[in-house]
Amino acid sequence: MLFDLALVCVTLGIILYLWLTWNYDYWKKCGVQFLKPSLFFGNVKDVILMKHNIGIIYDKFYWSKPEEPALGIYNLRQPQLVIRNFELMKQVLVKDFNSFHDNVIYIDKDEDPILGNSPFVSRGERWKTSRAIHTPAMTTVKLKVMVPLMKDVCKEMIDYVMKNLDKPLDGKFFCGQFTTDVVASCVYGVSSNSFKDPNAPFRQMSKKVFEPTLRTNLALTLYLFAPSIAKLLKLRFVPSDVCEFFRQLIRQTYEYRIKNGVTRNDFLQQLINENEKRDKPVYTDDEIVAFTMTFFFDGYETTSVLIIYILYELALRKDIQTRLREEIQSSFKNLDDLEYDSLHNLPYLDAVISETLRYYPPGTVMTKICTKDILLRSEGKEYPIKKGMTVALPILSVHRDAKYFAEPEKFDPDRFLNVSNNIDGYLPFSVGPRACLGSRFALTMTKIALVALMLNFEVSPKDKNAKEIEVDPSSPIFLLPKGGFWIKFRRLSSS
Repeated sequence: MLFDLALVCVTLGIILYLWLTWNYDYWKKCGVQFLKPSLFFGNVKDVILMKHNIGIIYDKFYWSKPEEPALGIYNLRQPQLVIRNFELMKQVLVKDFNSFHDNVIYIDKDEDPILGNSPFVSRGERWKTSRAIHTPAMTTVKLKVMVPLMKDVCKEMIDYVMKNLDKPLDGKFFCGQFTTDVVASCVYGVSSNSFKDPNAPFRQMSKKVFEPTLRTNLALTLYLFAPSIAKLLKLRFVPSDVCEFFRQLIRQTYEYRIKNGVTRNDFLQQLINENEKRDKPVYTDDEIVAFTMTFFFDGYETTSVLIIYILYELALRKDIQTRLREEIQSSFKNLDDLEYDSLHNLPYLDAVISETLRYYPPGTVMTKICTKDILLRSEGKEYPIKKGMTVALPILSVHRDAKYFAEPEKFDPDRFLNVSNNIDGYLPFSVGPRACLGSRFALTMTKIALVALMLNFEVSPKDKNAKEIEVDPSSPIFLLPKGGFWIKFRRLSSS
């Protein structure tokens, strides 16, 4: 009896071992350089257990085979190709888009009707439909009419800083107040008043969605690397009370505008107009909530982090801050002079933003799932990718590779002056059909905030002996600094 039981256990153990490791010879069979995997986790144990930042982990993969255009790793049991060659990255995103048109993260709209309608996590026809809805909102004409709304928020931001001169400010919280108010105004057509009331409902909902917690970090990590487990656990990014808050906000705003004949130059109005054109509404309430929340995702977290990284770098580097201010002051006497066209005629401001995006990309690693078998080629090497496999593009690593950027560890905006838009090694918002939809909105918001602040204030670190930014390796997904961003503002004598 005991022998039979032991035999069954051994047999089951062997079967389990074979099941866990059966695919671990894939890259060897293909003649592709690869990293040796460990049982069950493959090469992504530290990612799954959230021990280190994903960008830092993939940076180690990137530099493990410096002579190779790509290398193989294992995401749990599944082979994954980590691409090092920039031309091969662009090939995946543009030329071979038909084989890589889906992102790895996928959320079914039936399981999560809010986030499941976002273009970032949609696939196939649903992605095309969602993108077609969002693209018109990002035209130059639409952005121009949003500039006055953004300027109004800037005036509230200036008033807030004036009341807190020479006081240490939590930079991420401060920039989050700004992006919350801009998104509330430009997308939903409401005033969230975050600078006047940090505990305002809209601000609290923003924090619930975007403040990193164990729940959100775990959900994002599992959707990236173990989607079947995430689906089994029914993990959601957006808490149910947040979804209900935005449903009510949309419903009340929608009904008020229809009843009172009110129109406004915001994204919600575009959706209202589409519904009112037809006898039967085109979009459900959940779809409208989802579509507006896409701009929330693009406009709030990534933009607030971008702005504070810029402010902190300017605080550390007075020469760059002075040069930027001189360019801004030569174009505008005050915020009222600012217009959309003149905002986009500031080359040094563009360079400062581009250098910040290079050094601190909003997405450190981009992952795509293969939707059709393909044989990738680069530098005489071949990489057979089967449907269902994934490829990873380590954006942080290529942005800091001396092959593409001289002295990559140096913060130097000059590298982006007098260069073309297509720079080798530079992919802050991706390229191709699935490039970031909200990048123009985010950049316009960032520029207006910086112009407003540089015209009126000098920014400094909280401490005179402040050091260079050190990324917190325990932040699993986003690049966040140890100890946070603490800054101070001093009023300019001429303002």
